[in-house]
Amino acid sequence: MDLPVRVLGHTPPPPLPGVRQWWGNDEGDNGLYLRHGMGLTPAAVMSELFTPAFVEVRGCVLLRHRFSERNFLTWWDKLDGDVIRIESVLNHTHLWDLMPEPTDGADEDILDWIRERLAEAWLDRVSRLFPQRRFYCELVDDYGPTISLHQAG
Repeated sequence: MDLPVRVLGHTPPPPLPGVRQWWGNDEGDNGLYLRHGMGLTPAAVMSELFTPAFVEVRGCVLLRHRFSERNFLTWWDKLDGDVIRIESVLNHTHLWDLMPEPTDGADEDILDWIRERLAEAWLDRVSRLFPQRRFYCELVDDYGPTISLHQAG
């Protein structure tokens, strides 16, 4: 029997070598992989990455884990209080700083897929926390896959 199935949301990830190695194919249950192959600490860290806390200071909305008062004040002065430019700098995140650098094209595809999911999650999260504002996620490749979140101008 072929049931009509409609998938909503994002595209599935590219083949994941770790899951393939663990299951022996690409059809395994990612939830079981998390339970048996990853553990709680990495899962918690990834959860925090995808649903971050934000701070609001002088009209800027910034990732809490990247915020430092001293750094903020430096950029505030350097960029003459330009909120969008300050957010663009301080929320600028290189995936290579968070995860291992890719060793081949398959890893690059996975990082690009993660970056797209991260941008979607950050936009959803910040839009829920600050519903009166509009935000934009910029996806660039300056030092590997990079994401930057700032308010729409």
